[in-house]
Amino acid sequence: PKCAYAAHSLGSMALNDGDMELAIAFFSQGASEGRRGAGKARCHGALALRLATQQLPDQAREHFRAGAVAAGATGGAVGPGGGLSGRAVHLRQWALFEKKHGSAASTRSLFQQASLADPEDYATWLQWGIWERAQHNVDTARHCFQQGINASPYNSFCYQSLGLLEASNGRIDEARSVFSRGGARCLGDAALWMEWALFEMRTGHIDRARDLFHMGSKCKPLHYPLFESWALMETREGDAERAAQIMRMLEELSDLKDKEELIGRKEDSSSNCKLSAVCNSKYLC
Repeated sequence: PKCAYAAHSLGSMALNDGDMELAIAFFSQGASEGRRGAGKARCHGALALRLATQQLPDQAREHFRAGAVAAGATGGAVGPGGGLSGRAVHLRQWALFEKKHGSAASTRSLFQQASLADPEDYATWLQWGIWERAQHNVDTARHCFQQGINASPYNSFCYQSLGLLEASNGRIDEARSVFSRGGARCLGDAALWMEWALFEMRTGHIDRARDLFHMGSKCKPLHYPLFESWALMETREGDAERAAQIMRMLEELSDLKDKEELIGRKEDSSSNCKLSAVCNSKYLC
């Protein structure tokens, strides 16, 4: 009964099954009876998010505060299972709550605390940067996105966000440099190739955009918006035939993907049948 991690897992399973009442019961048990640590903080966080959806921000905030104490985020020793990442996640969730229900000062303070709790948590830097960009604090947003890249150099989201930020502020060379670094590190990320291609298209470099769309088209899984954006660009450039070719390519690749998935499912089924036959063999008695 004192294992908050188990209570949170059971509550999450109940949520997936659509049993909100049982989920709340498990989360409440973990929050009230669980040992201090990240598991207890997760239970408080789940209850806080539920209360927020019910438009009860004051009660939700009480659970966020309790969760912060449980995770050791506001002073005191960290209990079992309460590591830096757990504290950062809880504070980041609290910051996202305050973004909607609180003040800018409290939101910024919580993002800052989360980044101090775990400077390697790229998600904190990314969410903080997105929020600062919405507040028109370009320099702070730029710093956050760059810190996110430093924390996770092979994650494409911060490259995309920083590149788009630079582009929207007329820093064309800086934006291209960011996209280039991201492309070198995240070769298989079609969404990044698409954003880079769209950036080049908007700056009038159509051939470069075309090359980037082509690079992104090789990525797996298929990114349908990339093909659609590429075809739209070709249509606007007056090449309806090439646009049609791109959409046919998408259709062919999509059909191939479906066939590969079907083959994969058949192979899994065959393997399971063979395993079942082995497991039921008289020689295993």
